[in-house]
Amino acid sequence: MRNKFGAATIAVAMVAISTPSTTAFAQSRSISTQYLTGTWKEDQQCQSRESMIFFVNQTMSSAGSIPANYAVTGPQQITLHGPGGTSLIGVQYVNQNQIVVTLQNQAAVMYRCSTNFAPPPPNNSGQGLTNAYFVGSWGENGNCTAPDVFLTGGQMRSGNGGGGTWALFGQTLRLTLTNGGTVDFDVQSNGRRNMTLTRAGFAPVNYTRC
Repeated sequence: MRNKFGAATIAVAMVAISTPSTTAFAQSRSISTQYLTGTWKEDQQCQSRESMIFFVNQTMSSAGSIPANYAVTGPQQITLHGPGGTSLIGVQYVNQNQIVVTLQNQAAVMYRCSTNFAPPPPNNSGQGLTNAYFVGSWGENGNCTAPDVFLTGGQMRSGNGGGGTWALFGQTLRLTLTNGGTVDFDVQSNGRRNMTLTRAGFAPVNYTRC
């Protein structure tokens, strides 16, 4: 697992568009929660770690944050209701797989990387987790180019080249690294293919089964 130094806010995760003409291609078609549902990233190859994930129950997560409620409040606007208050976010339809997201006068082109995300369950949904649930490859924020791999024998290979062993204690995933260090993560299962890992002092990170 890679160290987490805090999830970026949506505003920080966005990069100002360098070509001013990009938004000119955005059409006037209205957006909907059904249209937004899925994972969106800033690179068309979907290999970047940063992402915006819209769930079917009208919650969304950005940069590994805990899902917050949102609503479509205009033809090209959503309102996000998070712990820090309410934010208005512009979302312009470009085509079925491309949008332009604007927040605080910063815009970013986003590309659809997956669809039909199930809603995240309530907190503490990790109760009843089993070893079999973890076995396999998991991509950080949906990035499966260098996934973390959990083997049936308790071995683990990290996407960044590290490794060690893993063990499950109730709702806690414990990784023992090859250098002897131990790291504990609180686990929230978001269905069979998605989970959120939280390490004390760091921001939650979403993982997708590859």
